[in-house]
This record gives sequence, C-alpha cells and structure tokens, in this order.
Amino acid sequence: MENYPMIVNVPKKILSVIIWILLKWITNMIDKRGYIAIWRKIQDHPFYKEKRIFSKYEAWIDILMEAQHNKEPQEVCLGMNVLECQYAECLKSVRTWGKRWGWSEAKVYRFLKLLKKMEQITTKNETVTTRIKVLNYKQYDPSRNTNVTQAKQLRNSCETQAKTDNNVKNEKNVKKEKIVLPDWLDLKIWAEYKKYRQNGKAKFTLHAQRLAIGTLKRLKKEGNNPSDVINQTIERGWSGLFPVKDSYQSKTETKTSRHITAENVEDLLANP
Repeated sequence: MENYPMIVNVPKKILSVIIWILLKWITNMIDKRGYIAIWRKIQDHPFYKEKRIFSKYEAWIDILMEAQHNKEPQEVCLGMNVLECQYAECLKSVRTWGKRWGWSEAKVYRFLKLLKKMEQITTKNETVTTRIKVLNYKQYDPSRNTNVTQAKQLRNSCETQAKTDNNVKNEKNVKKEKIVLPDWLDLKIWAEYKKYRQNGKAKFTLHAQRLAIGTLKRLKKEGNNPSDVINQTIERGWSGLFPVKDSYQSKTETKTSRHITAENVEDLLANP
C-alpha cells in the first residue's frame, strides 16, 4: 500500500463518485451512435398512414408512439367507460391494434406475448380494452433522461445526506406547485373558481386542482362548455363539477337573448 498513498487518503464517498463517473463514461463509450428525437406528429405523414402489413419493428415503434408521455394521468373515454391512462401506458384493444397493423387478433396476441417474454411490456385486461405498459419507458423519453438530471444526481451525491434529502424535498415541492392550465380554459373564470373553492370548507389543494382540470377536460369532450360548467357550480353553490343542466343552459340563453334585444332595439325599430 506504500505505492498508493493518494488512494488511501481519498474519502470513500468521493471515491464512489469517481467510480460512478468512470462507469458512466465507459457506458457512453460502448455505443456512440446516440439517438434522434422523432416527433409523434410523424404519425400524420402519408408514409406512416399508408395501408400496409406492419413488421414487428413497426408495431413496436407504434406502441412506443402511442404510449402516454405526459407525467399527469390522462382520462380516456371508451364507450360508456372512462379509464385513467398513466405514464408509459396505452389503452387499445387487440382488435384496434390488429386494424392498425393489418394483423389478425391471434397474431397481435402472439406479439404481445413475445414482448412480455422479452420483458418489454406488461399487459392487463380491462373491461373494454387492453392496458399495455412499456417497461423502461424512460429510456425512450428524452425529457426523463437528460444531462441536467444526471448533473443534479452527481451534485447531490457529493453533498451530505441531510442536505441531499432537503434538496430532493424542495425540488418535489417546486414541481408540485406548477400547474399548467390548458388553452381552452378561461383564466379569469378559473381564478374565480379557485377563489370560490378556497372559501369553502374543503381545501382546494394542488391535487384537487389537477382533478378539477381533468374533470373539466372530460366534460368538454362530452360537449359541455368549461366556463358554463364552472359558472353553474358557483351559482348553485356546489363543490363539484357536473354537466351543464338543461335548465341552466336555457336560463343562460334567455339572458343572452334579452341582452341582445336591449342592445339592438334601435336597429330593430329602424329596420323592422
């Protein structure tokens, strides 16, 4: 050990970080091909839409393209059922996959069985569809596998355990505080609804806000105007969000028609 005095004096934690960096460098050197980011918009290209019998490679790419890439769960309406699709999952029946790929249902079953055997996916039978979850989906998602994330991990590993725990908690809190409102949601009406809910008994937490946005999205797909849904809830003193009632809709239409008549009464008299 006399020939290696520097190694003996290096703290174990710093030495582990050095080893981790070396292993990461070796891993990157194994394959320098890198990757290309393919937008899901490529599914709109005529070549992608061309009617053909898919190869196993094309079918696998299609599953990756259809997998849920949003961090927040998304509601999917299938018939009279509403299912929640999590990250890295897709909800499609075997028959639907078969139509997309030009395959028989039996061939789709065999392919999914092969992917499960290769530990690429897991499947779960739902009432009206099949839930497929892509394993190790983070490898295909650049937003979850960036150099920034690796730099944060390296920085945290060099700090004390207490500071690391505090940093992780702070980062999680910052992420939770950010809620991106969809374009179709009126900001003023949403602000009024937040104020209305915060004055109620139950706290309008960030989780509750995400659930409310998800409900508005589902009701919008069913043909309800999100602004009318919120206004109806506030006017009737409800806590939840529900489809617009016919009585409320007719009431709104009556107010609108009266307003228009009052504004244009001079035009109506001048131009009978």
